[in-house]
Amino acid sequence: MGSAHSDKFIVKVGGASSKVPPILKRSIMKDSDFITFQDDFYDLLEKYGVKNIDGDHKDFNKICDKRNNIADFIDELKKEIKS
Repeated sequence: MGSAHSDKFIVKVGGASSKVPPILKRSIMKDSDFITFQDDFYDLLEKYGVKNIDGDHKDFNKICDKRNNIADFIDELKKEIKS
């Protein structure tokens, strides 16, 4: 599970492609952790009926925004726990 998606997306870095998802704003998550999180997130969506998530999906940008919001939320929780 998981690795099927990571080769389809540029996750945290910008690039020339118009299909590059928005980058995380405050992420403290390591790149490898983010890729694992992203794969798990897409697998969960597909498990519950969101099909064929890739750069051509009609809601790809919205999916990426939600993914980033959740990753940011996880980072915020981790910061609070450390405080």
